[in-house]
Amino acid sequence: MSITVDSSGFEKALKETLLRTSRVAEDVLNGTAIEVITTAAKLTPKADKASIPYTMYREVTNNGKSVPIIWLILNSRRESGKGLNNNEMRTAAKKLIGRRVSAIGFNAYAGWQKALLAVGGRGFGREAKQAGFEKSSAARGSGRKATAGNLMAIGSNTAAWIEHIGQGPLQQALDMSEARMLRHLEEKLQKALEKL
Repeated sequence: MSITVDSSGFEKALKETLLRTSRVAEDVLNGTAIEVITTAAKLTPKADKASIPYTMYREVTNNGKSVPIIWLILNSRRESGKGLNNNEMRTAAKKLIGRRVSAIGFNAYAGWQKALLAVGGRGFGREAKQAGFEKSSAARGSGRKATAGNLMAIGSNTAAWIEHIGQGPLQQALDMSEARMLRHLEEKLQKALEKL
């Protein structure tokens, strides 16, 4: 499944910007791609750190007994054998919650990491350096920098959960970039009129 956004207004604003700038076209395109990617990442919903333990320890009914969800998760991941004692369960639960907390921005930041680097951005930092990143769905993200021979900057976020989040953050990022370009063009026009 892929996410579809309406980029028509963004594309018109970008074309107008390219017609009225003294900057090299590929620099404008790559700079705009960096802006859209970083904005989409910031707008992507992230889990609330404080709610993770609460959610994981919420009780559900299993075989007629009320048990915390985290126990079911931990037991489902175990291979056959004896169960965990209370101390082992507490330790395993703490470790799992720690992993969930460290993955809070995964869909947003790790998901866009390779695209951001490909279009000339500096990257988001630690998200793509975490153990196991190269085996994750986000590691398949990609991008391509605009060049003089190919005036198209491309980026993709392949984090598995991004499809559930939907097009909202990316659409908002495109709309915000479009609005910024139109404001800038209006300011340039106003200055040109004042000179006349």
